[in-house]
Amino acid sequence: MSNNKLEIDIDSTCLSTSACERNFFLTVIGSIEDGKIVGGYKSPPNAAMIYGVAVHKFIDTMYKTAGHYPTAKTFAETSFNVPKVLTDEKKQWLLDPKHLITSCYNLWTNYIEEDSNFELLDLPVKCFWCFGKGQDKDIPCKHCQGKGVVNGKASELTFRILIYDDAFIKVNLCGTIDRVGKFHNGCYAIGDWKTTSAYNKDSYLSSYELSRQLRIYVLACKMMAQMYPDSILGKVGSTNMGAFIDGVFLKSKANDNEYQRSQVFQFSNEDMCDFRIMVDDFCRKLSESIQHNYWPKAGILNGSCDAKFGKCRFWNVCKSNETVGNLLLNRDFKRVIYNPLKFNE
Repeated sequence: MSNNKLEIDIDSTCLSTSACERNFFLTVIGSIEDGKIVGGYKSPPNAAMIYGVAVHKFIDTMYKTAGHYPTAKTFAETSFNVPKVLTDEKKQWLLDPKHLITSCYNLWTNYIEEDSNFELLDLPVKCFWCFGKGQDKDIPCKHCQGKGVVNGKASELTFRILIYDDAFIKVNLCGTIDRVGKFHNGCYAIGDWKTTSAYNKDSYLSSYELSRQLRIYVLACKMMAQMYPDSILGKVGSTNMGAFIDGVFLKSKANDNEYQRSQVFQFSNEDMCDFRIMVDDFCRKLSESIQHNYWPKAGILNGSCDAKFGKCRFWNVCKSNETVGNLLLNRDFKRVIYNPLKFNE
């Protein structure tokens, strides 16, 4: 390895693989050559994930265009019209663009517009229509009056914050927060959309009380409060903020979809200190693994090879010898640099 530090981006998704060093290595790093990360292995996207990405794109575009439905519909359809794998043959509607658009329209009109309790914060954002250029074909943009910036909603806010640094690696904590706002006569909070086919709404939503994703978002806001106190995330992080999930419970008929909000979780200082210690501990172990090039198949020991939602995606790779395993990696996966802020692109 060269004297240059490896810089690694981590987020909630890749940390879901942290129970097994081998899984994390194949997902985020893949291999290291000449002191640089070559890239991990990405599976073909599944239909449920793509459906959720398209719903997120629709909502965000509606916010950014002040409710211009035709544009939001086009962006959602474009996000949806990509190759995807259906893992449950009983859910063919996950492949149906009409089902998607009906879900998006109903979600916006029947839930988002009817929500008078939580209001997104306003902030200066790049003009959607002129891409922040201030003009279109030398004509000043009528939406931003040529300024390139408009007053918009706090939707899909990204962060990338240095959280660990030693002699060998630098680790950035990354993520995209779906919504940042304030409850009427209540606290500031961050909200995350989840599309799911789960039947038990209460059980599904309550599971996020111990969610690493929400804790990562809150930790990022708390760190921003120290590092960039004037930023919108910093201002929210300086308060006794909350975090919640808005569940979109999908049905085979889109008009039957249901919506429900979780309780607003508020994590104590002790909660966040404990979580920060866990993240730091993971980063130290990651540094040691890189130094010694040691990536054991720990899932065999702790049971994460065959978890709640099925076998690890690298199951066939890990049960094969090195030669066959490498062939399977090259055949069944796409090699990419892991970028949490462009994970779904």
